Amino acid sequence: MKTTYTKEEIDALFQWFDEQTNLPQSVQVNNGIYIPDLKKTLELLHEHKPVMEKNPRMAGAAVLMEKIKAICIEQMK
Repeated sequence: MKTTYTKEEIDALFQWFDEQTNLPQSVQVNNGIYIPDLKKTLELLHEHKPVMEKNPRMAGAAVLMEKIKAICIEQMK
């Protein structure tokens, strides 16, 4: 697992989600994380983006986004 993300990596994650037109409504990330409203979750993560950019150790949100992205890509196949 990455422990830091650059501003460019964070921007790329958000850009990927912004470009998607067919994201699922909900996502089961793992046994302990279920996201019932992905759109709302992404909006909240976007509000958190300035904190993520100022502190590269705030990797938790970016790691979650990476996991959600991987699930979405798998579902799109």
